[in-house]
Amino acid sequence: MKRFYFLLALLLLLPCSLVAQDSVLVTLRGIVTDHDNGRRLPDVQVHVSGTNIATMTNADGRFSLRLAQMPEQLLFSSIGYATVVVGRDQLEKTQQVKEGKPVEELQISLQPRFTFLNDVFVYSPENILNAAIERIPQNFPTTPQSYEAFYRETIQKRGKYVSVSEAVMELYKTSYEDSPQRDMAVMVKGRSLISQRAKDTISVHVMGGPLESLMLDLVKDRELFLNPEMLLRYQLEIETPQTIDNRPQYVISFRPATTYIDPLFSGKIFIDYANLTFTRIEYNMDMSDVAKASSAILAKKPFGMRFKARGLHIVMNYHNDGRLSYLRYLGVTYMFDCDWKKRGFATHYEANSEMLITDIKPVAVRPNRHDAFRHHDTLARQLNDFDDPDFWKDYNILLPTESLENAFRRIKKTYNQ
Repeated sequence: MKRFYFLLALLLLLPCSLVAQDSVLVTLRGIVTDHDNGRRLPDVQVHVSGTNIATMTNADGRFSLRLAQMPEQLLFSSIGYATVVVGRDQLEKTQQVKEGKPVEELQISLQPRFTFLNDVFVYSPENILNAAIERIPQNFPTTPQSYEAFYRETIQKRGKYVSVSEAVMELYKTSYEDSPQRDMAVMVKGRSLISQRAKDTISVHVMGGPLESLMLDLVKDRELFLNPEMLLRYQLEIETPQTIDNRPQYVISFRPATTYIDPLFSGKIFIDYANLTFTRIEYNMDMSDVAKASSAILAKKPFGMRFKARGLHIVMNYHNDGRLSYLRYLGVTYMFDCDWKKRGFATHYEANSEMLITDIKPVAVRPNRHDAFRHHDTLARQLNDFDDPDFWKDYNILLPTESLENAFRRIKKTYNQ
């Protein structure tokens, strides 16, 4: 695990060139809620039917799509809910003007859907998982792929944001039978906003970074978890089946069954009932041995600082286009405490990174390695103004939460102090 790094203070910027895109003609925004209780739903996939273009709702249930033309359909799907299809007529209504103002937001409600598999208990979780692993060459790309992705890193100190970095990335992934070490990430356009207050900075390195996030794709890097030796260290159980994109899913939970030199994990794996492809994996680091977990997460710290890990959570979603499955979203959250021996009290930190693949390129192009991120690189400081509403222009992004938008304004003030 020590090969993943997240630099929280000294951020490096790699040179990049901007890539022209078709001009945006349509912007679709909306809120997705639970039909039964009205709760806003995060992590709902919003997919443009007939294309590889997609985004997701943020923690406030909001989404935004920027498109060159009005789509025929939008598909909304999430775990445990029936997929909702919105047609062109309803989408066009959002572009109309009512009482002098454009009707911009879609109001989408998802109906909870319960799934029953008649023979779910016929097979053991080990057999289901092994069958899904064996089918990876049939279910995932066996040739290189190029993707457009939106990537964001944030750092919170005592619950308040002190750093926000985000970028449009070009990703290059080799075959799912090839080494993840050959995958590449290049920044197309990005910006950073970092608190200028000295008390907000911290020179600690923990796991993370665009390339390292890309390499956390467990289906591709099976040595991290999905291999016979590591699976023997876990107890597997079949959970209540779920539905994703109107497709029934096996749900297999796992937790440590033994000890190991490195920290183990607990979590859930979602596997499509029909084609046995991986749909979602979510897991948390075992914190029963805090010293071991801290050693695995920490890469470097200043002399005299005490570091204590509080948790690590990772989630990854895959999307199936009817033929193959692709990585769609990967989120990583690190929680830890830092304090100086002379002070005697700890400061809580949370570092988060999100990578959302927004489009799949028709032709894979291997980028110049000179322009690509290295394993320890994170996003860098930028002079671009976070108050510019047109900064991203033609690019699809993962909308910031309301709390993050408020943080933009607060951090911005530190530049004038």
